[in-house]
Amino acid sequence: MIIHKGQFLTSVYPWPRLDEGKNKVVDKLGVGTVYNNRFFLKIPKVCTSFYRDCLTKFEETYDPNRQSIIILRDPVERWISGTLEIFSKFDININLFKRRYINSIAFDRHTAPQTLFIPNNLNVKNCVFYKYNPNIIKEIQPAYFADVEPVIRNPTNVNSKKLENLDLVKQWANNPDFNKKLKEYYKQDYTLIERYCNE
Repeated sequence: MIIHKGQFLTSVYPWPRLDEGKNKVVDKLGVGTVYNNRFFLKIPKVCTSFYRDCLTKFEETYDPNRQSIIILRDPVERWISGTLEIFSKFDININLFKRRYINSIAFDRHTAPQTLFIPNNLNVKNCVFYKYNPNIIKEIQPAYFADVEPVIRNPTNVNSKKLENLDLVKQWANNPDFNKKLKEYYKQDYTLIERYCNE
């Protein structure tokens, strides 16, 4: 369940964890990583592990005067990845989950709309937008962090728990009726990608 209040997004998980993590996570919206005097906006399931593990663990609040790099991901693709994230961290009966949450879309921070993480005072003229693809970090590396060796942490294809559920979640997302609901729910995300990533 997600609770959006002002500049904060709270994710509350009702299921037992498989690790030692917390069952409640609070995100401050409009934060990111600063590296080489550029701001990299953090949107869950869009390169945030790389920002934290390879650039810096410290977060800063968005500054419209600093050039910002914003990577946006196809919403359905991100929903699949975010849903797999939940299944990999919690003890969940997937068939029961699917029946109970069949009409749900945003379960937590990983599946909340990307537009929620965009700062209200965004200075578009001082932003560079990219559309996510699996090689995006290596593609933009020479321009922004040539001195850093990218390490991609925990991709789905080497995480057995995610791999185990990948086909099921893809089938769920690609069901014509549900896929239509996904695209309608993430309509603003698609508008943002169309406007800024296809120029």
